[in-house]
Order: sequence, then structure tokens, then C-alpha cells
Amino acid sequence: MEPLQLQMQRLVAHLRTVHKTIDQYDKCISQVFATHSQAWLFAPLPGAGPALAPRLAAAFGTIQANFQTARDLLCFSGVAPVRKQSGNQEVVHFRYARPIFLHQSLVEFAKCSVGQCAWARLFYEHELSHRKSKWMAIRKLAFKWIRILWRCWTEGKPYDETKYLRSLQRDGVELYRSLYEALPPLPNPIVNNS
Repeated sequence: MEPLQLQMQRLVAHLRTVHKTIDQYDKCISQVFATHSQAWLFAPLPGAGPALAPRLAAAFGTIQANFQTARDLLCFSGVAPVRKQSGNQEVVHFRYARPIFLHQSLVEFAKCSVGQCAWARLFYEHELSHRKSKWMAIRKLAFKWIRILWRCWTEGKPYDETKYLRSLQRDGVELYRSLYEALPPLPNPIVNNS
């Protein structure tokens, strides 16, 4: 028993050292992210938090020429599916060749947004009700989020959930009807009667 107790004490000491190192990394990441030029875009995202917001900023970067379209980022990250067709047969699967950490960051953000964002939760539940697996539904949600964030990133505008829901309402997307009713009323246009 004594050798096992010594071994356990040594493992606990290693774990304490690892925890201190992780805390130092977290502080460093927090400091660097606070000075990042795109922190204003990623920090307030629903579900991003202090762990995922810096990862999203790193995923998008600051050079917009790297991803000229949302599709470029979708394909590079592996969130976009691969379609193979030969004659009447079509196969759709996820991308095997992809940067794992980038893919994981985007998909984890989508998963965390389900608990913080009403339309994301409705979309996720809708996909599950249509016999999609949990992970397929999350990847499809990540696909939507990347397109939204890419547009915010390229236009230099923060994500605005009300604006996004209004665009869905304008396009006639019925899935989010319950959310449209809770939107604040549009301001009345100023009429010039001169």
C-alpha cells in the first residue's frame, strides 16, 4: 500500500503543477485577446464565453483575404460536407482532411450557442426532430453560424440577433415564427409632410 500511496501523492503534485500552468495560459490568452483587433466581434457572441471567443478570433484571424467567401472558411474548417456523385448515386460525408482544432472550435461554439441563443436552440431541436443525429445537427448549426460570423467579420459589424431574426422573418422562414412575435416593433419611418 505504501508504494501506491507515494505514487498517488506524486500524481497529485503533478496535477497541481499542471493546473497552475493552465491558469497561466488562461491569463495570457485573456490578456492577448483583450488587445485583439477583433475581440469586439467575438467576445459578446452567445455561448462563446472566455474560452471560445479567443478561439473564434484565432480561427477567423485578421486577414480577410485568407477567406474571401464564407464557403472558403466552411471548406477549410471541414464544417462543410463533401458531396460525391456518380450517375444516380450521391454520397455526402464530413471532411476527413481538416484542421482538427479549428473544426473543433467552430463546432463547440455552435454547441454552446444552443443554450444561449433562441434561434440556435430551435434550429437544433428541429434537426433532432427530423431524425438527425446530435452531432449532425450541431455541424449544421455550425455551418449557419460560420456564414453569419463571416458576414459580420467582413462587414465589420457586430452580431445582432434582432437584425438576424428580422432578415429570417423577411425571407419567410417559418421555423422561427415564435421568435418573430417577441421582436421589438420596428421604428416608424419619419414622414416629411412639407
